Amino acid sequence: MVSLLALVPLLALAQLPGVLGHALVTSPAIRAPGPAFQEACGTTSFNAVTNIPDGHIEEQEPVTPGCELTLCRGMLFEDQPSTNVLKVKPLQKMQMAVDCTIPHGGPANVSLVDTTVGGAGEIVGSFLKTFDDFCPTTGAIPADQSTLQYTLPDAATIGTKCRRPGECVVQLFWATPGLDQNYYYCVDVVMAAAKRASATKKITAATKKATATKKVVASKKATLAAPTITRAVLAPTLKAPAVAKKLTSVRVAAKPVQTPPAVVVEAPVVDVEEPVVDVEEPAVDVEETTVEPVVDVEETTVDEAALERRYANAGVRETVLNGWIVLSLILGFVLY
Repeated sequence: MVSLLALVPLLALAQLPGVLGHALVTSPAIRAPGPAFQEACGTTSFNAVTNIPDGHIEEQEPVTPGCELTLCRGMLFEDQPSTNVLKVKPLQKMQMAVDCTIPHGGPANVSLVDTTVGGAGEIVGSFLKTFDDFCPTTGAIPADQSTLQYTLPDAATIGTKCRRPGECVVQLFWATPGLDQNYYYCVDVVMAAAKRASATKKITAATKKATATKKVVASKKATLAAPTITRAVLAPTLKAPAVAKKLTSVRVAAKPVQTPPAVVVEAPVVDVEEPVVDVEEPAVDVEETTVEPVVDVEETTVDEAALERRYANAGVRETVLNGWIVLSLILGFVLY
């Protein structure tokens, strides 16, 4: 029968930090051990992580050469289910729930790590969150340590990294004050490259549509160009009044009279100058006007008053001429 005294060493061993662990990330899902990890780091390391999920890397030794414990405790992406990969975007706000099982204090930080560079990986940008005394030994655990809140780097900092699953992780690192025990917890993340591609396609499609619209509008504009209309202002053709009567001479033959001697009376020669009517034809002003789309044809107003005055002058001249003719006839008759 086992005595109670024999159980004392076992109880003391159970209180060692390496046995009970110290902290555990409860959300989101972190990397877990699998066959690829066991092959890369060895059975001792695999068993240590399987038995103590919240343990430190020092208890996983010795390891197989090439196993990198300072990156996610050596656990590999090949062993992780695809459902554990978080799709994220630059400047996304995130949080991590932590259970401090055995507080012992010490520095800690959260960072986005590029795992493709080999070794322990490379931090993208700078630390996303830092603590001087994480899971302190005295007092209550601060709220911002049980629920870590942080923001991912911007797009310019991330660049083309983290585009494929397995390339990047968000890693919580924690060490004891003397740095003799070190803890690593990793969450797989991938940048939402597919959404950016979709947005690019939409922008490209919108650009093509806008370009096509511009071409159609330009084509319609070319088709609907206003016709060139030649507008001519034509002056009316004015005919001078036909006053072309010219009397060179008027001779009146007297009838022979038996008693008095025959008297020949020569009527005076009346030379009537034919009035010259000078009608000035206004210059034809042809103005080429491009109208789009309303055609405005200017009407030309003929100065009727001027035409009436010209016709009146011509009438006066004709009346004077007729008067001279009548007067000559009367005078000839009287003399006769």
